[in-house]
Amino acid sequence: MFFYAFSTISAAHKADVEDQTHQVTALRAEILTLLNSAKSDVIILEQSQEIKSYLYKPILINEAIVQYRLRNFMLSKGIYDQLRLLDLNGREIVRVNRKGQDAVAVLKNDLQDKSDRYYFRSVRDLAVG
Repeated sequence: MFFYAFSTISAAHKADVEDQTHQVTALRAEILTLLNSAKSDVIILEQSQEIKSYLYKPILINEAIVQYRLRNFMLSKGIYDQLRLLDLNGREIVRVNRKGQDAVAVLKNDLQDKSDRYYFRSVRDLAVG
């Protein structure tokens, strides 16, 4: 009786471990897909002529074009809550926030300094590219 109970529990435990392993493997694949997608998105935005034009000549019309581009990008992707464009000092120069089913540009007065954030500090010291 003891042996039967032990083998039943052991088989159930083995099935649970296999199920959890399968779940972890599936989640890992999903996370890698999301990270690769985000990497691709960064490259697309980095190559954006609108963003390059704004950085070269930060006038109001170029800023509005970048805000519009980021808004449309955010809405088309559907996975981002915010998109930020930071200057070399870590200060936001453009930010777009999701608002329900829409996305809106943040006013200049509401832009924030992100120079103390881990994501800025870790990227600041990387080589170009």
